[in-house]
Amino acid sequence: MELYEITKPDLKKKALDSIIESKAFRVKYFEDNFYSFAIYYFTHFFSYKSSRFHKEWAKSMQNKDKLFILWFRESWKTIWLMIYLIWVIVYKKKNYILYYSYEQSLSSSRLFDIIIQLKTNSKLISDYGNMFPNIKSKDNWLEKKSVQEFITTNKIKLKAMSMGKTSRWLLYSNNDWAFRPDLLLLDDIDVIESVRNPAVVDKNYAFLKWEIFGWLDAFCQIIFLGNVISSDWIVPRHRRDLNDKWYHSEISVLDKWNITWDRFVKTDQEQAEWLLKWVKKISLEEKEREQKENFKPNFLLIPMMELWSPVFDPNKINKFKLLIWEEDKKYRWLKIYKEPEEDIFWWVDTALWWTWDYSVISIRNRNKELLVSYKQKVAPDYLAEVIDHLVNMWYKGKILIENNNTWLATITKAKEYDWIDLLYWELSVDKVTNQKVTKLWFNTNSKTKPLIISQLNEYINDDLFIEIDERWLNDYFNYYYDEKWATNALLWHHDDIIIADAICLHWIITNPPVIVESVIWLEIDDFF
Repeated sequence: MELYEITKPDLKKKALDSIIESKAFRVKYFEDNFYSFAIYYFTHFFSYKSSRFHKEWAKSMQNKDKLFILWFRESWKTIWLMIYLIWVIVYKKKNYILYYSYEQSLSSSRLFDIIIQLKTNSKLISDYGNMFPNIKSKDNWLEKKSVQEFITTNKIKLKAMSMGKTSRWLLYSNNDWAFRPDLLLLDDIDVIESVRNPAVVDKNYAFLKWEIFGWLDAFCQIIFLGNVISSDWIVPRHRRDLNDKWYHSEISVLDKWNITWDRFVKTDQEQAEWLLKWVKKISLEEKEREQKENFKPNFLLIPMMELWSPVFDPNKINKFKLLIWEEDKKYRWLKIYKEPEEDIFWWVDTALWWTWDYSVISIRNRNKELLVSYKQKVAPDYLAEVIDHLVNMWYKGKILIENNNTWLATITKAKEYDWIDLLYWELSVDKVTNQKVTKLWFNTNSKTKPLIISQLNEYINDDLFIEIDERWLNDYFNYYYDEKWATNALLWHHDDIIIADAICLHWIITNPPVIVESVIWLEIDDFF
């Protein structure tokens, strides 16, 4: 005997109740029929008839130890997994269950979803009793949004985990028994934040293999739900490593233009036609409008971004001449490489010191040799004091200050010092008023950034730009083209020193004249 969904939702409950009237029969029958258990106790979830792949997966969860599921968004894979966990709980088929996600807040919310069903599903409670313990606490469990772990009334432990938390040595025990994890669930392992950085992907995948899978007993069941984000991430790497021990199901919403689940239709017109029959369908045209560029990865299982490629050749970076430096006695993080010179080029990048960005000073001579570098989170006016200190040490030359949101504080402070005449200002004509104006040069934007980065890369490839502080190597190795072929630092890295080097080089190459006409300085005074 097997139960299947009734196609008309309003007839479901009455039909299923009439098929199985005896509680004793139900409890015994459902122990070996997970799919029927799901349809009977969780009718409220199934407003559409399940597809063939749902039924195959339900059967495989009963019989397979290793399952890898890669389905499109809104395919109900998380719902089916939640119901499976409840089935495992009521029949005590496992003892110690770990639920992994990239962040623990995600896995904790999944455990909370299970608690909600255990506490509110009247049919389930009527047949199996209250599986969630009545905890004496002022907190109302139903008002919570997540829970990190709990133990059911029949002594099954569920624990929410995140990437970075090892499964080694985990043990659930008392004086009479001890259990290692025997069911591992992975869901939302890849997120946008994690797949942007290949180094993070490497770290997380190694952690998955050695700190999670590597410490599980051979009999532990693993169910891995995958999402499509990038072409290089944990999910596709795991997919490449699958062997014949794994049950592998990969379903997109379209299979050679055929709909894989009749919950969906292709067009808005088809959706409207079904509504006339009082049947609600989901239009893929509507979903594509909602999802925009995310539609393909979410529904067609096509990665939304390709693997980022490095801007600079790692072999060339490894050939950089690493300089020996001395730290300035007055200002920490101020590194001195060579003796003071006069005909030099400064680049100063200001930043808000309480944010992620750093303020940077980079000084090079006409031979592109690095003389001084400074990188630290400091206030813009404090940065002016560091500049003054270097000028007094006789590092004198053309000083460019980045035209960004914080440069004005540095410039305003510069009025107190003699080296304000060293600042480079450009005379230009305002396009609206047709009047002469002064402005800071260089402004890094979508037009100038590709130019200076390409120029820097060309000089690196031709071995014409080879001096660097070893502390900057990490930033050079982690500077990548993104999915739109813009250049950016990878997650947890910075591009401040790269931009500083690029603009210093550009300035040295173009060697613009310093404008010192008195009329311009009058305009600068007017600016303040």
